[in-house]
Amino acid sequence: MITNYGTLKEEIRKYLYNRKDLETNIPSFISLAERKIFRMLRIPAMENVLLYEPLPGGVAYAQLELPGDFLEAKFLLWGDKPLRRISDIEMQRKLNVRPTQGTTHEFARIGNRLLLWPTPDDASQTFSLGYWRDYSNTLKDDADVNDMLRLAPDLYLYGACLEASVYLVGDSRIPVWQQLYDQSFAQLTDQYKEAEYAGSNVSVSAAGSGGYGDNSAYYHRYYR
Repeated sequence: MITNYGTLKEEIRKYLYNRKDLETNIPSFISLAERKIFRMLRIPAMENVLLYEPLPGGVAYAQLELPGDFLEAKFLLWGDKPLRRISDIEMQRKLNVRPTQGTTHEFARIGNRLLLWPTPDDASQTFSLGYWRDYSNTLKDDADVNDMLRLAPDLYLYGACLEASVYLVGDSRIPVWQQLYDQSFAQLTDQYKEAEYAGSNVSVSAAGSGGYGDNSAYYHRYYR
């Protein structure tokens, strides 16, 4: 039974028929599998909300630094006001032409920062960033466990075995691992869709909205 990083490695070792020559590579197989998983998977276990508390001395934020586990933004609120995402090019144009302060209503990601437009004129408001988080490389010691490993140990297992398949040319188990991996991934995605839309009307955001549509829906989901 997979309950932590140590038992995950042991299970992978068994699936690889205790190949001594591959034993030291198992952490790398897990790490490579994580990279692929978190590039594509988006489920509630990966959601997080980060609060940017007001800065001391009445200084307003001009930009927000993204957390190290950031993958993709879901929403950004200034106080209780949802902000609209714009392109980085549009943001640069605005900043070059009319740098100013006011009621912030737009943001854009550039590098590891979120730039705000206009710069907020009220330094007392809290920013709330909802985002998809990356669990890659959070498992280091044998006793370590994270929410994703608790939820989907099979995805970790089959993903790591597939990364090891380069050393197992012609092994008949590889197509089986691929099928089981795909099934696990699809089931997690389907569960997310059911949880996200069950009992509610589904709407499609208009073109040019940056994929966010009505951000207030996210606000009510997290703060109701």
